[in-house]
Amino acid sequence: MRRATALLTAATAAAVLAGCAPSSPEAIEAQGITQERSEDPRIPIGPGGSITLESGDLFFANLEGTPVDGPIEVTLVNIGDAEHNIRIDNAAGDNVKVTALGGETTTGELLLFGQPGGIEYVYYCDIPGHRSAGMEGTLIVYGSVEEAQEGPIGTTEPVA
Repeated sequence: MRRATALLTAATAAAVLAGCAPSSPEAIEAQGITQERSEDPRIPIGPGGSITLESGDLFFANLEGTPVDGPIEVTLVNIGDAEHNIRIDNAAGDNVKVTALGGETTTGELLLFGQPGGIEYVYYCDIPGHRSAGMEGTLIVYGSVEEAQEGPIGTTEPVA
């Protein structure tokens, strides 16, 4: 009985494997192709844009620029004495913040998705106590340069 079961199992396996065999020489060549996946396979594909934001002792001010889908150049002008940063948790890729020491200006890049009508992001300073003291606001990222130049780009007011 065991031998009959073993033969039946072997015959079934051979039939399944024969049914899975490639049907053409092209399929044989394609079998070896693999693709590495990044941690975040979605990357914004637009032209990007730029914004400038001023930070000081527990405030953000003077948000300006043209935030468009893609790599956005972020300039943080820190007029305060303490270190501050702008962090956007939903940024694509590895970088989610730009940091400037007291009295310095720093430029970095954040990958942000945009769309017609805009996507709103919350940005904030992630240094302990700074966000709760009011260092947060919103940034709207658009799908086109024209739309970003015409529409509001966000606020420097704390998110309610």
